[in-house]
Amino acid sequence: MTDLHAYRPSNGTEGEIFMSQWCAKCTLDRGRREGDAFDGCEIIDLTMAYDIDDPSYPDAWVRDDDGTPHCLKFAPEDVSDQPLDPLAVVRPLL
Repeated sequence: MTDLHAYRPSNGTEGEIFMSQWCAKCTLDRGRREGDAFDGCEIIDLTMAYDIDDPSYPDAWVRDDDGTPHCLKFAPEDVSDQPLDPLAVVRPLL
């Protein structure tokens, strides 16, 4: 990743896709997934509470130059089940 820019999903569907790829596999949001609404990742709450240009908007959700969103605070529960990095997938050109 080179230049990073603040990321906010453009709609609920994009938000659900992002959160299923990142938040649903992260130790920081385990409490919320296990039913404790007050023991979840505060990054999610802050992205909902602040506009993307607000200084309080978290710097963890970013988009790289290619437009791919990432969470910089991602702490995987299972290191073998991480979000796919499309740049890591190389296919032979035929």
